[in-house]
Amino acid sequence: MANTKIPAELSSTPSISDGGNATAITIDSSENVIIGSSSALGILTIKAPSSDDQDLITISEDGTNQAFSINSNFAGSGSTNNNITLDSYWTNDIISFRGDGNIGINTDSAFSPLHISKTDWSSGAPYGTVVTIEGNNLNDANWGHLVITDTTTSTDNGGSIRFATGSTSSLNPISGIEGLAEGTSWGGLGFRTRPNGGAASERLRIDSGGVIRARSYRNVGQYCGPNGGVSVADDATLTVTDNTAGALMVAIYEAGGGSGALYFVNYQGDPQVIKQSGGFSFTDGDVDGYLCIFKSGSANSHTTVFKNRTGSTRTMVISVFGGQT
Repeated sequence: MANTKIPAELSSTPSISDGGNATAITIDSSENVIIGSSSALGILTIKAPSSDDQDLITISEDGTNQAFSINSNFAGSGSTNNNITLDSYWTNDIISFRGDGNIGINTDSAFSPLHISKTDWSSGAPYGTVVTIEGNNLNDANWGHLVITDTTTSTDNGGSIRFATGSTSSLNPISGIEGLAEGTSWGGLGFRTRPNGGAASERLRIDSGGVIRARSYRNVGQYCGPNGGVSVADDATLTVTDNTAGALMVAIYEAGGGSGALYFVNYQGDPQVIKQSGGFSFTDGDVDGYLCIFKSGSANSHTTVFKNRTGSTRTMVISVFGGQT
């Protein structure tokens, strides 16, 4: 079957014309529809009249005012300079699809695979809110309404969030939160801040057991366990500190019976009991029948551990304070 050509003067929409008797629409022998071009690139081919900022498809409610349009913007060569956008009568760039696969919402120059931009704000709701995720009750505590994953599954990897200032042309990441894998399906949470002239470093970690470790330039702090302590089984150990510190004070409390002690730990990680009270006895060695804090590993390991040698599970609260070199 030969090509079917509809001249502009016979078209029911004479605005699709470049004047004269030029062909407006072509249906070729393969039943491809071609508008504005002489060759088909697919079932429907639409060629923009020029290369920049042209409405290809317009949807109108009353036939007079343009409500929504699909717009082509071929600003230059290369995947990052060409895009297709959905515009409206009220705003441009509702959503933009760039040639390299990046998708922009409220922007036609997406910085990343998904870029949402909203830099103005309102005096009422939503008060500058850019993204809203609305869900319902979860039936599995391991999941959430937003899941951020890392395809690398080794230790200390996990999904991450970064906070920054500046526009996409001059971003300045300053802090962040990240997941920290400890195994295939368990892990903790880390918090990073960025010092002046330096890279973001981990300052606070909550491990899979609920142990909280906090660090700063001059001191070290650790609180073991949420809501009153961490459960430590008989003969189980947990790390009190593995930092290189000039001096540490360790306050330890057994929540079930009210026994407590205060330790001094030197640079090498060797502890010494300063004061203790209560029904349980504390020691700076690994001794059966005691609540123990002692050095672990080699002479230069700087690692101090707690071990429960009392014969049954105990709930412990441990705080560490000191100077870090």
